[in-house]
Amino acid sequence: MKNRLRILLSLSIVIFAITACGFPRLMSRKTSTPKDTTPVSINEDLAEFTEIDIEAAGPIILIQGDTHSIQIEGPKSIVDGITFEVRNGVLVIKHSREIWDWITDRDYPTITITFENLTHFVFEGGSELVANDLQGDSLSIVVQGGASLDMANLNVRALEMDIQGGTDIDISGQAGTQTLKFAGGTNYDAEDLQSASVSLHIEGAVSATVWATDTLDMDLNGAYDVKYYGSPTVTQSIQGIGNVEGLGDK
Repeated sequence: MKNRLRILLSLSIVIFAITACGFPRLMSRKTSTPKDTTPVSINEDLAEFTEIDIEAAGPIILIQGDTHSIQIEGPKSIVDGITFEVRNGVLVIKHSREIWDWITDRDYPTITITFENLTHFVFEGGSELVANDLQGDSLSIVVQGGASLDMANLNVRALEMDIQGGTDIDISGQAGTQTLKFAGGTNYDAEDLQSASVSLHIEGAVSATVWATDTLDMDLNGAYDVKYYGSPTVTQSIQGIGNVEGLGDK
């Protein structure tokens, strides 16, 4: 997992450097502060929230339950640099250290978040998200930078995704509708996520596999590889070079 996270985070930084040259947050700078690698764990109950906005590197685990809480585990020097608070129903998590410092550390923090209901999730940085068995009316996910998302047994009426940067997504379950916007190097494996309607917008190099039973609307631009299961009514606007392939009913 550590090697995977290091690759994802490095890809995130390359993408950020290309698209936002001179962004000061990415500048490497030395610090004389000694690193304390003592393992620590903090656990705190939180006020109710339905949205998460997180900027951090490392594994992120989302658990739907009957409480609102956060657990952060990792080296003390890193955990001490992570701040979190609930603002107007949004759990905001940030780190005070430079991203370059995170790359040089051997151990990443693990953040576990428990909540009753989640409607919107934003995260930035080289993260590996695991979120299984989530249920709800609608879920919106925004990703900026290199990341990995594993979501098994999702059950929502509507799923929206806006993904920018090198991201690998593996998702299964049921979503009545999917509204997907992908840019950059994204791999979207949703062949086991059954939906009635899928809207897919692609800019750049993207590979996507979806399952649509009724309608599939595609707006494709760049280098793309799109495969779909089901026998939907297909509408498409295509530019660039790529492949679109129907795989039949599941």
